Formats: sequence, structure tokens, C-alpha cells
Amino acid sequence: MRAPWPLNWQGFPVPILPQHVVTALIVAWALSKLAAYRRRRLSWGYGLALAAAAWFVWMKIEPAPNYFLPKAYPPHNVRYPASDARVYVLSVQQARLGYGYYAHPSSPRSRYGHPFVGKFGLYTVLFAVPLPSENQITVHFAVWLAFNALLPVLGYLVGRALHSSTTGFAFALLLLARSTVALSVANRLDAVHVKNIMSEPVLRLVFLALLYALLHWPRLPKQGQWLGGALIGALLAWSVLVRLEALLVLFGLLAFAILFLLVRRAGGRALVAAIIALFAVWAPWMTRTWFLTQSLGEDERTPWFFSRRVRAGASVEYRSPPTPTPTPAPTPSSQTHPSSQTLISSHLRSSSPKSISPTKPLLDNDKAETTPWLKQLLTILQHIPILGDLLRWPRDLWLHIWNYIGRNVITTWTMFPWGFRFYDALQVTRMRPFAESRPLTWWHGLVWGVNLALVALGWVAVWRRDRWAALAPWLIYSFYILGISFARTGGGRYIIPIDWIPVLFYVAGWVVLFRIIASILEIPFSSEDISSPLTHVHGWAWLLLTGGLTVASALGVWAEVYSVWRSTRQPDLLPPRHRLTTLDEVFAQLETWNVWSQSPVTKEDLQTMTHTLHIQPDWGFAYFPRYVASGQYCGDWCGYLNPSQPLLFFVIMGTWGQLPIVIPADNIPKIWPSGSEAIALLCPPRKDFHHREALLVAIHTPEGETHVYVNPSQKCDYAFVRRRP
Repeated sequence: MRAPWPLNWQGFPVPILPQHVVTALIVAWALSKLAAYRRRRLSWGYGLALAAAAWFVWMKIEPAPNYFLPKAYPPHNVRYPASDARVYVLSVQQARLGYGYYAHPSSPRSRYGHPFVGKFGLYTVLFAVPLPSENQITVHFAVWLAFNALLPVLGYLVGRALHSSTTGFAFALLLLARSTVALSVANRLDAVHVKNIMSEPVLRLVFLALLYALLHWPRLPKQGQWLGGALIGALLAWSVLVRLEALLVLFGLLAFAILFLLVRRAGGRALVAAIIALFAVWAPWMTRTWFLTQSLGEDERTPWFFSRRVRAGASVEYRSPPTPTPTPAPTPSSQTHPSSQTLISSHLRSSSPKSISPTKPLLDNDKAETTPWLKQLLTILQHIPILGDLLRWPRDLWLHIWNYIGRNVITTWTMFPWGFRFYDALQVTRMRPFAESRPLTWWHGLVWGVNLALVALGWVAVWRRDRWAALAPWLIYSFYILGISFARTGGGRYIIPIDWIPVLFYVAGWVVLFRIIASILEIPFSSEDISSPLTHVHGWAWLLLTGGLTVASALGVWAEVYSVWRSTRQPDLLPPRHRLTTLDEVFAQLETWNVWSQSPVTKEDLQTMTHTLHIQPDWGFAYFPRYVASGQYCGDWCGYLNPSQPLLFFVIMGTWGQLPIVIPADNIPKIWPSGSEAIALLCPPRKDFHHREALLVAIHTPEGETHVYVNPSQKCDYAFVRRRP
């Protein structure tokens, strides 16, 4: 028997190892016995100990090279982030330098960067994290892991609030162990781990804090429940700022709160406080976006910072399924090339949207049997923003989304142990029964059934104690699964924010099973530990946390706006790299840096080539150099190249955003500090290759030295793009 959804490396979750389950339960039972005697004195100590243990373990482990954190390359021999992680890290540095948050080169924006939601919550966190460079890479990871060390602490608080202190300890230790496993299998699975600068680990922390607030809210005094509602609203706002897919969690929980208000006639003040806190956290970003949309002259001048991203996600072309029949190739259009007074064209690289099969919309109001009133209703609904886009989706696209729902749900439930032998993490990833080359046996099904029974046992125990506590985690789980499925994303990476929810009830089930066995064998087991009520949280703490989240959101905007103001307070003295740059200014700066004395190409020849080869300049700051030797397969971050000649990769960050660049280089370049000023003369883009080939690159260090790299071929043929066979 084979699995209905064959999952590849991207679909696998990070496995839970049996030895980690046993160790976590034994240690948790011992700690809970100690905590029962000295709970008040040791409560803060346990939290600090869990955070310190997580930080120490994760700092000592060198993660396996993966898509977002490749191995180290000369000249710096530093493991710089790549792909999305590189974008996020440099987006914050871009804002620090006064360019504004990230704007993709294919759609240049104003100096503030992209006006709509990206990963603004992540950017706010990253402002406190030093830039990874050759001198402070250890400090970078130390600060980032200090933030991620909250994971076991929040896990302990959530587990204790949901069921017991034993569950809290075991859940925290299992989260720590599973995150450690992710570091070791990152090269085999699409595992975003705690050392990756990604949004998924941050959203996991936000959801853990949100669940903790949801569990405590019903037990607050009635006069103080509005404080709990305010904190819940602030956390929901932050979840959307971190990842837009959390928008469905927000809408789902608000709808549930309104239903609770209508049925129970309670919670009205808390709901109002949640909405006020929600918009208080969003207000700085909404204000910023309103000014940007006005200045950019957008067609829709709306202050909603997520409007266009949601509309883009609701479009048919956004991550659509492949068409079953080939479509005719588009007719090539004439391309105008920039003049000598133009920095770069407005479209560096383009991609034609994927088309889908021409099926009718899900709700077709042109059918003859449609009643007039229904046809009129559908016509009205299709004119509502976003909802109208959803109603016009073809049926095949809805089936595509349904496939994502099934894939995401199954992926979250295949992390549990499939046997009782103590294999290491790499052995487990090789034996995953959902791989295409390995059949799913009846033994696997039996063990999976035992795991599901333990989850069900834990859920029943929580339900008997507190129905809201049993329901709240699955509300977050269900709405987020729907959110990422409607965004047409799936796999082990995207479920990280919520894949801990089944584990939480799994651990509670083990604790309940231990209690049953202990009662049969007449082994003393603390009943107080199992049924301990939720600890009281003072109202001032809720208010302080809500205010802190609101202030942090405002600081994320202020840091960007202040940097832009500081770089533009003297417009007459504004460096050309901070504005549109002409070729004349670029050549004048190259002469100032004394480039022509080091270049085998003369200034006159290079000026001629800029017109014949349609060369485009870029002026900014250079980051993350990587030197790849000839024949060295560099993996996914460089486009799966097996280069026929040595190549130097780096990123220039300037007026046009982050631009990945590559230039052939015969020798390992000299070490130059990250953030050195750089000018590159670039070839026209190639659609199937992410980096831009350069004819000449000049790096000007803060010490006044200039390093010049010249393309030996003096051609724009991308001859080194030789894929791995």
C-alpha cells in the first residue's frame, strides 16, 4: 500500500524521535515532582533554565547546509543567508541605510520600499539583530537565538496551562529536541530551523503566545477580561505582520468571538478591546502605507497595508496549477534599452504567469437554470473586492487548493515516531514511509494509529477539564491550514507555525497514560500536577504586554522613517547611490576611485560597450560575497550551477533594491568588509537565471582601497550557466 500523497523532501515534517519522547517524559516527571514542592520559588528559574539550555545547545550545533543557510565560501568563509533569508536580513540593513524596506527590483518603488505588507513583524525583530558579517557572525547568531530561546519557555507555559506541569516540561523539552533535529536534517528536508532568518519560527512564537493568552482569558476576573482581549488582539495583529496567511486565523477567531457574544451574551468588552488593540498595532503601518500610496499615485489609494497582497493572492495567476494543454508562446515585444542617462530599466526580470485550464468559474451565474434573484446576488458578490476574485476562480483551482489542504494536514501528522527503535535523525529521514520509493506497511499504520490514539487521549483529558482549552488550539490550527492552502503553499516549511499543536496533545496523552499505569501499579503520581488550575496573571502584566507590542510595532516604522529622513535631510548633498544614477555619474565616480589604472579595459572601450551591449549600472553597497571554484556544484542558492569557470557572487543593495550579481573571477578575491561601496556594470537580465552577470565590478572599502574585477570574456552571454547534469 502506498500513501495517497507521495511527499518529497519539501513535504516531510521534522521527525520526532522515540528517544526524545522517552527522555522528555522522564525528565519532565522528575522536574514536575520538584516543582510541586517549590513551585513559586522555581517558576522563573525553570523558564530561565529552559531558555539557557536551548540557547547553549543551538549555539553549539552547526546546522547542515540548506537552501536558506548554505555552507561557507571564500573570501570571508562565513555562512551567509540565501534566498528568502537573505532578502529579510538585507531588507533591514536597507532600511538602516535610508533606502526603506525591501522593494523587488522588478517593481521599483519610492525610497521607502514596498508600501504593502511583506514581513514587517519580522523586520521589526531583526532591527535588534546585528547584520551577519565576517566580524560579527557569532554575535548575529547569539542575538537571534536569544530570541528563539523563548520557544521552550512558551512551550512550558502553554503545556502547563493546557494540562499540567508535567505536560509543560515534556512539551518544552520535545520542542527543544525537535528544533535540534531540524538543525541536523536541514540538508535532507525543507526544514526551517532556529538559525534561519525566516518568518515561520517567529510566527510559531507568536501563535504560542496567542494560545497562552487564549487559555488564560476565560479565567480572568470579569472586570479584567478586556485586558486579555486587548492582548489577544495585539498578538493577532502581530501574526498578520509576520505572515499574511495568519489573516485567516484573525478572521476566524473574530468570527468565533462574535458568535460567542451572540450566544452567551458575554465577552463584548473583550471583543471591543481586541479590535482596538488590533488597529493600534496596525496603525503605524497603515499610516505609512497611506502616505506611500498617495505619493506613488496608485490606482487604489487605500490605507490597508495588506490590500494589494491579498488581491494578488486571490488572483487566478498566483501560484496556479499547471495547464494540461500547452499554451502558445507569447509574441516577443520590442524592448527599449536605457540611454546613457538611465540607471536601469523598470523591469529587470519578468515571468509570464502560469495559466490554468479554461474551466468555468465555481459559481457560474450565466447558467440558464439560475434564478433571477440568485443571478443578481452573484453579480453583486462578484463586485466585492477579494470575494469577487474568489468566486471567479475556476473549479480546477479549487481542487488544487483542496490538494494543498490535504497535503498540509497529512504532513503535520507524519512527524510522530513510526517505530520504537532508537534511530538517529538522518536514519529516520531515510526511512520515512511517505517517500515515493518506500511503501506504507500495515505496521506503520498500526504505529500511526497508536500515535493518533495518544493525541485523542490527551484531547479528551483536556476536554473534560476545560472545553475551551481543548478547542482553542485547533481553531488556530484549522484556520492557519486554510490560510496557507488558499495562499497555495504547502510542505514541511510552511506548517512550522502550527505543527506543534498535535505534539502538544500527544504529550498530554502520554502523561494521561502514565497516570493510568501508575494508578494500576499503585505508584504515587501527583494528582495536583494533573489538575492544577491555571495560574493567575495580574492585569498590569496583560496591559504591559499589549503596550509593548504596540510600541514595538511603532518602532519598526520609526526606525525606517528616521533612517530615510536622516539620509535625505540635505537633498543637495544626497549621494547618487541614494537616487537615480546616470551613466555619466557612474563613470565619474569610477575615475575618482582610480579604477582605470587597475582595469585591463579602458574607459573609452567600456563606454562603447555600454551602448553596444546595453549595459546598465548599479551603485550601492556590496554584501555576502561567495567565491565558487570551477566545477564546484554550488546548489540551489546559485541556481543549481556547475560552473565551467570560477565565479564571484554577491549582492549590491542600492536605489533599486537588492540585486544579486555574478562575475567570472580567476582568483579568490581579497577580503573586503561587508557593506563596502560598490559599482557594477551589468548585462541585460536573463529570465531563467536569478543573478545578473557583470562586465566590471569596483569595490571601494571604508579604508579607501579599491578592488576591481573585470569579466574576462567581455561578453554578456552567461556562458557559465551550465546546469548540473
